[in-house]
Amino acid sequence: MSASLAGERQEKEGSKLLPYMPDVGDFLFVFTLQLLLFLRPDLLFTDGSTGWHLVAGNYILKTGQIPHTDLFSFTFPDKEWVAYEWLFDVFIAGLVKLGGFNLLAVAVSIVISAIFLMVYDRCRREGCHFGFAAFITIVGILTAAVHFLARPHIITMLGVFLFVAHLEDFYRGTISGIKLVATLALFMVLWVNCHPAYLIGILLCGLYLGVSLIIWLVRRGGESAINYRQRSKYFAFALLAVTGATLVNPYGIKLYEYIFHYLKGSSLLAATNEFMSPVFHGGLHPLCLEILFFFLAAGLYVSKVRLSTPLFLTLMVFAHGSLSAIRNLPLFAVVSVPAIGRLFSSTKLADLRSHHSVPQWLGRIQKGFDKFDVNERQCKKHLLSVGFSLFLIAVALNNGKLFGEQYLTSGFGASNKPVENLEFIRQHDLMSLTGFNYDNWGGYLRYMLDKRVFIDDRADFYGERFYTEYSLVAQMAPGWRDILNGKNMKGLKIDWLLVPKESRTSATLRDDAQWQRVESKDKASDLFLRKGISLPR
Repeated sequence: MSASLAGERQEKEGSKLLPYMPDVGDFLFVFTLQLLLFLRPDLLFTDGSTGWHLVAGNYILKTGQIPHTDLFSFTFPDKEWVAYEWLFDVFIAGLVKLGGFNLLAVAVSIVISAIFLMVYDRCRREGCHFGFAAFITIVGILTAAVHFLARPHIITMLGVFLFVAHLEDFYRGTISGIKLVATLALFMVLWVNCHPAYLIGILLCGLYLGVSLIIWLVRRGGESAINYRQRSKYFAFALLAVTGATLVNPYGIKLYEYIFHYLKGSSLLAATNEFMSPVFHGGLHPLCLEILFFFLAAGLYVSKVRLSTPLFLTLMVFAHGSLSAIRNLPLFAVVSVPAIGRLFSSTKLADLRSHHSVPQWLGRIQKGFDKFDVNERQCKKHLLSVGFSLFLIAVALNNGKLFGEQYLTSGFGASNKPVENLEFIRQHDLMSLTGFNYDNWGGYLRYMLDKRVFIDDRADFYGERFYTEYSLVAQMAPGWRDILNGKNMKGLKIDWLLVPKESRTSATLRDDAQWQRVESKDKASDLFLRKGISLPR
């Protein structure tokens, strides 16, 4: 056999293996898992809300019923409460029962990693070079990492990506109308039972329908009018199907009433950290957001490719959202990264490069990258991602151990949770007294102690008056002493307080004659007892 024939045969055999080889997206998948499970094993549990989601999930698993009154506070024990995210709560509670916090962390990390694997793949399908696609996806991951938490909004992150991708694909004519309607309606059944931001899906369908209708009316009589009329028809079907799918929930149409009541509490929500605007003073996540804005603007200027009108409007909506609230950064990331990849798939800069000769050595490097770029496009089986995910699931089910050594250590961390003081509260049964707790720790305390708490971070549930009184104490504003002494809407005299160590509350109470600080090695919190009270134990 000649050398040339042997080479051709070897090349053919190699091409058959290409689909099973890992691509750059697989390494990004592994990178994201490493970030969430090993570099920052407590990142997913930074927010105490995970605790009350677990309490709700355990309640549903135990009773087989969806709760209709509050499960978490002793201040409003009989108040009506809507479990918007009941399906997610059941899912994570089941995971914890099966494999503890490690299995929950692995599952959430896989979902997040898979979202950005799909984001990278979409950049590549848009024609973006693997190098730039990898770079801009990493920027997107770091932008979104500000809200990487074991909470149901990850379903919204996935939903926004899938809805925009499918709506845009149909708008361009690359998928059928039937696939569009069926896929979005089926996913909405999951979304509506996991997170109240499912309304975004309806709005996205409405946006694509509205743009298509306007273009059809403007071009009526032209050759393209028929296409836009056909698109409008299927977008209308998608809107109706998606809206109908939202009724597949335990509350039916009444869920909309609850959601609108939730949105009415916007003034309270705006006071919580995740609803505040990002602060552009050197933080990693806002810096990465700025990078996305830069490349989006630059891409619009240098690209030879135009974004569709509805996609451009979608980008503007989510750009506004990212500047309005920190929690929207991940949504802008999953929408903007593929759009940036499309813009940089073909640019005017490439024409400039073709008109100028490059050094021979640089040309060889460029040729090698171009060959890798062609081959990498065929590596789409993602066996590395699947295999590593199965491996992590197996380890999590083995109590996080590998060959007898602790390999996974995810869970609530002592750096941002009152771990040491929680033990003091448990040992001395302080929950039998009237305590005041930092709102974001409410869900954590409720889950870990299995006792009702003063407050958690569902600001809209507690109402403006109660939350204002809480805020006066948290900020040590005038009137705080009266509130702690029982002059509050519930008439509760507070016996102890659990507050962040560096907070204004802690600094003030340390010098107050009515309170004494419990000595502990707790890194995150300070525990104060009213002087003169008798501990239950």
